[in-house]
Amino acid sequence: MIRKILGVWVLLLVTASCIDSGSGEASNNAVNTSEDATNTSEENQDQFMDVNQDGSIDILIIGTSESLKADSNPFDSQSIGTHLAAILEADTQFSSKTINVVSEDSAGDAYHDIGIGNTGGSPQFTNNWRTFRRSLMQYYVWPDGKTQRHANLSGEAANPWDHVIIAADPYIISTLPGYYALGVNALAAKITAGGAKVSLIMQWPHENAQHLGSLQNFEEVSYRVAEGSSVDIDVIPAGLVWDSLPVEKQDETGITGEATPSQNGAYLVAATAYAQIMNQSASTSNYVYDDTIADLALSIKQSAATSSHYNGEPSLVTPFTWPKYSHSTVHYREDGSSSEDGIEVGMRWVFDQQSTWTLSKGTNSDPLTAFHLGRANTNYESNKRYKVNASNYQNAFGFPMQDHSLPDGEVSMLCGLDAIDNETTNY
Repeated sequence: MIRKILGVWVLLLVTASCIDSGSGEASNNAVNTSEDATNTSEENQDQFMDVNQDGSIDILIIGTSESLKADSNPFDSQSIGTHLAAILEADTQFSSKTINVVSEDSAGDAYHDIGIGNTGGSPQFTNNWRTFRRSLMQYYVWPDGKTQRHANLSGEAANPWDHVIIAADPYIISTLPGYYALGVNALAAKITAGGAKVSLIMQWPHENAQHLGSLQNFEEVSYRVAEGSSVDIDVIPAGLVWDSLPVEKQDETGITGEATPSQNGAYLVAATAYAQIMNQSASTSNYVYDDTIADLALSIKQSAATSSHYNGEPSLVTPFTWPKYSHSTVHYREDGSSSEDGIEVGMRWVFDQQSTWTLSKGTNSDPLTAFHLGRANTNYESNKRYKVNASNYQNAFGFPMQDHSLPDGEVSMLCGLDAIDNETTNY
């Protein structure tokens, strides 16, 4: 049974700015979608692709081969990178350039011995728990190889990146957009510090993966996250291109869990990325795959640059949605002890960073109790778990028990943001 974190308290403030850039029409403040950003005059074309002008076009594409939820068709970067490299290598305007397109899989796993609870002064140890790396945020903080990974993102390793293109687990995008936003912002800040341009792939849900929601949700989340970012981020509107593609060219097999994107889908993403950067069709390259897709990608990219991609307040209701309370005091309840006391210290710090709401630990008689806070485990003091009761609490948030084992606990907690599973019990 997998434990997923439903409440990470710093997100209440951080993701409010990362994903909710305000109500009303899209402002495109941070999203670099204007035609001016992709001026194609002869003297400027080269620098759009070779940003640092070092004679080499270095592009990193981050994707994932695994999803946090089965049958979510994760967006792998390998096939996208293959097509993009082929487009660039056959483009005569870059004949003097070295082309280097690298695809990186952000997914991974690790196993840890976990020590939870405190019995007679000693934690209860359980062995060989699997921790999952599926989200962008988990990829960013994952302890193993973190120093090298951060150096790579900032262009301080083997490749001084010109562009970094980001895809993510579609399940996280569709159900945990605030968590997705937090990961995007962490990566984008590190990447832009090294001088590279950052682009998000607007993905699309697999036709038979109903739990992923609609294409419109992917569009809204992609553009809100980019616009709310602290650094400039482009959106590659691949999902909009796919939606406009003739049905006979939409070559998904209809099998959930299949490799995504399909071959046409992978070329479509690569061609849309090329169009986003260069403001010209990938059909100008001598790489021949499907000029209809390439030309459509440019057309949709150009129309997306002046379109509104969402209206009003965020339409998705998730555990990370910033609640809109009319009361100035946010009441909460918990039935725990030392673990909850520690979480409360962090919550109060978060609320101290803003002036709109105050936090108050209340009772069931308090009006509009905003949330109940509790543990998300079943195998230790389960009586202190979070409570779901709509008549008493508007929301419920669960947190993982801390790992008391030393020194492994300092590592396992950083590996446990997405999920922890021992196939038997819920930690």
